[in-house]
Amino acid sequence: MLPSSAVYIRIKDDEWNVYRRYTEFRSLHHKLQNKYPQVRAYNFPPKKAIGNKDAKFVEERRKQLQNYLRNVMNKVIQIVPEFATSPKKETLIQLMPFFVDITPSGEPPNKNSRPKVASRFPKLSRSQPRETRNVEPQSGDL
Repeated sequence: MLPSSAVYIRIKDDEWNVYRRYTEFRSLHHKLQNKYPQVRAYNFPPKKAIGNKDAKFVEERRKQLQNYLRNVMNKVIQIVPEFATSPKKETLIQLMPFFVDITPSGEPPNKNSRPKVASRFPKLSRSQPRETRNVEPQSGDL
């Protein structure tokens, strides 16, 4: 099973982790580029075919994804008036369901978790249970 990456997100008092596979982050990147041409100025962390399960590599790429999302979302926030006027978790999730916090199996739910919102995007399916991962923030806030 390929490792998933977790990025830590904080908007005011709401904090949560988003667990996704690298390909899901890359898909988000392409969607954001299509919707917001300004995103093209940001470099997406590269894919690595060999050694992509190495713990050191996975952690480094997670940090790069965290940094990428922080920079891109700071730009998108300036462009999207709905989020600029109401910067909170619910608004972000309504605008971009990608950021719904899906708790990996074996982890207790986040105390700030709210019911999942209906989305026009297909649900992400998992055919195998995820590994238990540390949910503590690792490299700063989004």
